Amino acid sequence: MLFFRRILFFAVLLAFSASGAFFWKISGAVEKFLANLGGERMYASPVTVNGLDGELLVYTFPSGDAGNLAKALAANPPSETRCFLIPATAAPLVLAVTGKAATQGTPQWPAAIPQFPARPLFSAETRASQLSFLTAACDALPDEASLHAATALWLAGFSEASPAGASCRIFAKGPATALLFVSPASDGTRVTVLIRKGAGKF
Repeated sequence: MLFFRRILFFAVLLAFSASGAFFWKISGAVEKFLANLGGERMYASPVTVNGLDGELLVYTFPSGDAGNLAKALAANPPSETRCFLIPATAAPLVLAVTGKAATQGTPQWPAAIPQFPARPLFSAETRASQLSFLTAACDALPDEASLHAATALWLAGFSEASPAGASCRIFAKGPATALLFVSPASDGTRVTVLIRKGAGKF
């Protein structure tokens, strides 16, 4: 149940967000850096990122302002860390990856995520919790890109559990949970998929 509470919290954050932003080469003492910005760590795990080993940290900012947080991340970055900011209205979320994997390697499509027409930009897979994360670029408009990704999940045996029209779509397949979030980008559409393969400790 702990995992599902947390994954639904993550889904709510995604549902409030309007877009995502990458900040490259953010940093060595990333935990201290994010904590000093007002973040609270909710998750940490070893990960394989773009085919290389690294560590994934997830921080929430319960009273944070996404605009100011984005400026702080971009203006004063430490090094060798990549952060993905989800600028949720209620509580911005930052996914940070540390180690050489953060800035090296080639984006690979995680085996746990069904393929759809898009180009992987960033991927991560945790070993401890069977979590897979993908951000990909799609040439289609957001609605069509969402349909492509959702269809791939349906064909893989997932059933949608989110209400119609939800900005963050939630899918389930046995103990597995999938989140799908789509946002417009200057060069097309960004599609983010997160899949937790099983139950257990998150």
